[in-house]
Amino acid sequence: MDTPWRRFLLFWGTAAGAGSYAGIRVWFSQWANDPVHQVDGVLAYAITLSAFTIGVLLFRATTFNPFALFGLLVLSAWLGSTYGPDLLPLAYPHTAKVGLSPYSTKLLANAIGLIGPMAWWMWLLRRRFWLLRWLACALLSSSILACVMFTTAP
Repeated sequence: MDTPWRRFLLFWGTAAGAGSYAGIRVWFSQWANDPVHQVDGVLAYAITLSAFTIGVLLFRATTFNPFALFGLLVLSAWLGSTYGPDLLPLAYPHTAKVGLSPYSTKLLANAIGLIGPMAWWMWLLRRRFWLLRWLACALLSSSILACVMFTTAP
C-alpha cells in the first residue's frame, strides 16, 4: 500500500464489506426502507446518542462511576423518546419552502438521523486506535449504504 489513496480504499472498503457481511446494513435498512413509520424512532435514537455523547464529553473531567454513567444513559434515552417525535412537525413549514413534501422531509430526517450520529462518532474516534476507527467506519459506511440503497415499497 504505497499510496494514501489505496490505503483509504482498503480501510473503507474492508469496513463497508465487513459491515455489510455482518448484517449491520440490513439492520440499518429496517429504518431506511420505511421512513414514514420509522422516522420517530430514528430521531429518538439520534437524540439519545447525541445527548449521551455530549453528557460524556461535558463530564469527562470528573470520574464516572458506573451508576452515574447508567443514569446519564437513561436520561438521554428519556430525552430521545420524549422529544424525538415532536421535532419533525416543526420542520414541515421550513422544508416546504424549498419544495420538499412531508414524505421527502421524513426521508431526509431518516437519513440525517442514521448517518449523522455515526459520522459524529467517527469524528470523535479519528485519533484513536485503528481498530476502533475501523469499527466506527463499518457502522458509518453501513448506514450510508442503507440510505443509498433505499427502495420505495410497491
